[in-house]
Formats: sequence, C-alpha cells, structure tokens
Amino acid sequence: MAVERHRILALITPVIEGMGYILWHLEICGIGSQGIMIRIYIDGSEENGGEGITLDDCEKVSRQVGALLDVEDVISGNYTLEVSSCGLNRGLFTLKHYEHYVNHMVELFLFKKYEGCKRHIGRLLVVDDDTVRLRVANGDVDFKISDISKAKLISDF
Repeated sequence: MAVERHRILALITPVIEGMGYILWHLEICGIGSQGIMIRIYIDGSEENGGEGITLDDCEKVSRQVGALLDVEDVISGNYTLEVSSCGLNRGLFTLKHYEHYVNHMVELFLFKKYEGCKRHIGRLLVVDDDTVRLRVANGDVDFKISDISKAKLISDF
C-alpha cells in the first residue's frame, strides 16, 4: 500500500488553510494489515486571532479532508483519519516552527547522546539554517537540527 505523503499534503493543505486553520503536521503511520493511520494536527490561523482549536474545529476539518481523500482516492485500502489540535506542548517539525518559538522553552530529544544525555531542556535562543541554540542550565549549546529526533514546546505557565 503506497502512500504519497507529498501528494496528500498538496491536497489537504489548501483545504485546511481555506477553512481558516493552519496545517501544523501530518503523520502517516501504521502501514500494514490494519490499514494506515493519517494524523493531522491543526492550529488556529492568525486571521482568527490564533484562537485555540475545539472539537468542533477538528470535526469540520475531518469531514472535509476525509471526503477529499475519498474522492481523490490517494490511499489504496483502509485508512483511519484523526484530526486534533497541535496542543500547548506542540511538536516542532519545521524550521519555521523553531523560528516561531524563539525565546520559548523547548525539550529536545537527540539521536545520539550529548554530554551523556539524549534529552535537553532549555530556552530556544537562536535558529539558523541548520542549528538551534538553547540556553540550558550550564550555558548555551548549539544543536544541529539533523541531530534532533524530536522537539516540542514546553508551556510557560
């Protein structure tokens, strides 16, 4: 069962943006006998004041995207579509995501240990083409984006 991520993104992005939301991230997982799972994370756009996402928002996007995926027949076989908010502790997946959250607290997980740890928490200070700088407990540290396996925002309350 071949799933073309770029084709799905090209189809759903204009629909989601046209509805006034931001497509934060697309996950495709669980390929196998049970079908696949398509997970879409959305956020409120600047036009709607960046308001939070409600269950009603997720249902609206799910209906529109589900109908589009069925009509365009981009997924052969069974699939499950899940739409949710990217949440307060949202994952950071693109350079634009990192840039948007400069001066916020983030948690990074690395592919390989740095100073004995794969997990690092700090304030995101600088983002350039391939590096992020965090202020951690013992100073500022640069991490290559390609060395980061997972990153997420930590809510400041």
